[in-house]
Amino acid sequence: MRWFCHVCAVYSILLGLVRSTSLPGTLQTLVGGYTYNEDGGATEGLATLAHLNRALGLTVDSIGNLYIADTSNHVIRKVVVATGYLTTVVGTGVAGSATDASRRPTSTQLNGPISVAVTGDGTTLYIADTNNFAVRAVSFVAANNVISTVVGTLGVQASEGWSGHYFQPVRATAATLVGPIALCLSPSGRTLYFTNNYAIYRWNTTHIALYAGGWSGGDSCPADGNGVALKSCAATDARFAQTPSAIHMDASSNLYVADYGMHTIRKVGPDGMVSVFR
Repeated sequence: MRWFCHVCAVYSILLGLVRSTSLPGTLQTLVGGYTYNEDGGATEGLATLAHLNRALGLTVDSIGNLYIADTSNHVIRKVVVATGYLTTVVGTGVAGSATDASRRPTSTQLNGPISVAVTGDGTTLYIADTNNFAVRAVSFVAANNVISTVVGTLGVQASEGWSGHYFQPVRATAATLVGPIALCLSPSGRTLYFTNNYAIYRWNTTHIALYAGGWSGGDSCPADGNGVALKSCAATDARFAQTPSAIHMDASSNLYVADYGMHTIRKVGPDGMVSVFR
């Protein structure tokens, strides 16, 4: 089960089921049931009658519309909160990296998307297209929606470790990724953060830069002179046991990191220091 928080609601994904829990504790089924549906995202209609296929990611815009990474169907689904209607907004349902000249989202293939992030106004959707080793962006501003690759070289995977790590800023579309996992946006919605190869990177429309972590796994900050791990350290000196599985930034620009391998939550403050939060 995966959990996601938005304002006063908590969302959970289990198998093909999406539920929300709102204060003071009302449980509501929003999407699907406990069975998988390997239809490639072709089924559309009332969300409560739909079935997903190993959905791993979810995000919510400012009015409560849901965007779901239907991972094993290789599509992104949208649930309009006002109608409860579910549609496929990105992907063909066939794993791959092909797109057509028009760059239409529903004519573009995804490959195992794991995470999604959306701007508050719902105009731009970011996708961790994990098995295509890229971050994609979908613009919903124009009458003709378009998709583009904003980070990574589509279909080209970097080697895990040193060779797939960037210590200095690099042009985003010239980088090669091991496979992006988690995404989140800054409070302004203008900066994207994503996890890749044991680290967290920041994207600012043209370049990516290392934000936290390193090129190899680890379990703490560096040790002091007595061999005891420091409780806090510069974020780029810290190590995560695995590539973080989830990240979230609050209104004060604190970044919370699910350090899955160490069973802890780490916090990266706006001062660039990382510490154990829980």
